[in-house]
Amino acid sequence: MLGMSKPFRLWTIDQPLFLPPTVQDFVGDDHLARFVLNLVREEVDLKEIMDSYRSMRGQPPYDPTMMTTLLLYAYSRGIYSSRRIAKACREGVDFMSIVGLDAPDFHTIAEFRKRHLKALGKLFQQVLLLCEQAGLAKLGHVGLDGSKIKANASKHKAMSYERMEQRAAELEAQVAGWFDTAAAADAAEDRLHGADKTGEEMPDWVTDKKQRAARIREAKAELEAEAKAAAEAKRAAAEAAAAQREAEGRRKGGRQAAPPSSAPDAKVQKNFTDPESRIMKSKDGFVQAYNVQAAVDATAQVIVAHGVTQSGADSGQLIPMVDAIEANLGRKPEQLSADAGYCSEANLAALEDRKIDGYVATGRAKDAAAGGRDREAKAAAPPPATALDGGTTAAPSAPAPAAAVDNDTISVPSEAPPATALDGEAPAAPSAPAPAAAPKRVEAMRAKIKAGGHASPYRLRKQLPEPVFGQIKQARGFRQFLMRGFAKVQDEWAMVCTAHNVLKLFQGRTLSAAQAMTAQTG
Repeated sequence: MLGMSKPFRLWTIDQPLFLPPTVQDFVGDDHLARFVLNLVREEVDLKEIMDSYRSMRGQPPYDPTMMTTLLLYAYSRGIYSSRRIAKACREGVDFMSIVGLDAPDFHTIAEFRKRHLKALGKLFQQVLLLCEQAGLAKLGHVGLDGSKIKANASKHKAMSYERMEQRAAELEAQVAGWFDTAAAADAAEDRLHGADKTGEEMPDWVTDKKQRAARIREAKAELEAEAKAAAEAKRAAAEAAAAQREAEGRRKGGRQAAPPSSAPDAKVQKNFTDPESRIMKSKDGFVQAYNVQAAVDATAQVIVAHGVTQSGADSGQLIPMVDAIEANLGRKPEQLSADAGYCSEANLAALEDRKIDGYVATGRAKDAAAGGRDREAKAAAPPPATALDGGTTAAPSAPAPAAAVDNDTISVPSEAPPATALDGEAPAAPSAPAPAAAPKRVEAMRAKIKAGGHASPYRLRKQLPEPVFGQIKQARGFRQFLMRGFAKVQDEWAMVCTAHNVLKLFQGRTLSAAQAMTAQTG
């Protein structure tokens, strides 16, 4: 007995399988891969994708249902790169249970995503409606927040308007000098070899300099067009505000505001890799990014609306997100909470008009619900983080140093608030009458939150969107967009939000099935 060795299970990797199982048997019945496969097969309408395949020419493509399932499952697992997805299809049994043993290569995956990106983004609403049917989105309370996600571009590839003029002139002067040198050399060689000699084209490195100078000029023209459009929008907003004051019999105190300039600020920047991304301030400093938005339902942290903006400020996104919730689910939320970035008179008035019970932070105090001695002492003064007339709320911290201003956020003219303190208007004189422009709704919101204390629904503000952003960015590793351009980034963010909701639906249905089984056995 002492000489006998421990028996082990048979290792039969070389044994042929005469009756192999289906690839779906590679994972259990309750696995996420099987859930996503059945969801796309049975409950998701892929008509828009299917209808795009009309031509009978060429090799048969991969089944769009399989490719859509693959992408949704990969995104829910935090795998976004087409190369990593293709590798998982070759090495992971969960991915094999979706694609079988005929795995697509990374080029096929990337092309499918690129071709059907908009249609894939539209799947968000279908999955959201399934979440609602499962009781995971009831719109009793919705939390709204934004987060900066890096663009597929480096902030070091951006150039300010002032530097564009200098650099373009330098490059053009260099190219002109090279052309003069080349012309002189050509003339000398013509005298030496004859005028019919060929092969004297300019080298590639000269052409590249010319192309870069042309691209800088093009970016400079874009900044000028944006500045002109912004100036016209500010002028129209000022005229509308003046007309309203005149109709109400009020006059504006202080000095006459200077007309908005149509010339770009010398420090405003444009990125050459992704011109539609913007320099934004985040917890990691200044980054080339987009500002993504998510409205999260309190029932199961399901995302009920999503959005992307090129503005670093959140204040202009509250009403579009509320309207998006209604567009997605056909009704408005009963309550909505948001942080101080969304607080303005115009936003609070819009919530009142839509009969939504709002809980919007009015400042960055550590305990906004309980209040504090400092705030009680300043209760009679306007909040430092609030701008008048629906403008963007500003942080109550000290102004950024001059070096940080150089990299400040570039706002899109169409998303700029109607009138803010940054529009070039002089501040009102101390003796001017203030009651007509006082932020009464902001003061009322501050009192409402303070009166509710820790039992106020305001406390849900950090319990809903912030964990969702943590799950997306930290748990599933989505910290940078793969696509470039505002429209593509919007669709990519929609896919990320769809994958998040698929996970919530999987968890919700799994829990419901477990509860039903417990009730039957009990």
